Amino acid sequence: MANVIVWFRPFGWPPARVRYEYPTYSAAQVAAGEALYRVTCSACHGPAGEGDAAAEVPALDGSMHAWHHADSLFARYIREGGVYMPAVAPEWSDEQVTAVLAYVKQWWEPRQRAYQHEVSEANPATP
Repeated sequence: MANVIVWFRPFGWPPARVRYEYPTYSAAQVAAGEALYRVTCSACHGPAGEGDAAAEVPALDGSMHAWHHADSLFARYIREGGVYMPAVAPEWSDEQVTAVLAYVKQWWEPRQRAYQHEVSEANPATP
């Protein structure tokens, strides 16, 4: 005879009192990022970052895996392209990349933003 212990997290975990750490952005940065996103990214990723599953374009909102990636990876994809993504703005400055990411991150939950911040800290851009 074996004993079995089952442990589970109750709904609502972690509790609301948890404080998540992640950077915030100014309204001007978010507005600049929205303008860049609408011109450069929304045709493929959708106006609200919902992506296009039929075309295999990933969502950038919090519904898929975008928040698992470091800022440095997003910058590389924007400037150099990725497996399926063409380089869309190789000439963008760091400030422009940060602005578009500031806009995209507004769609993520605090826990997603905190996780993504940790990933970005652990994977900084290489010169």
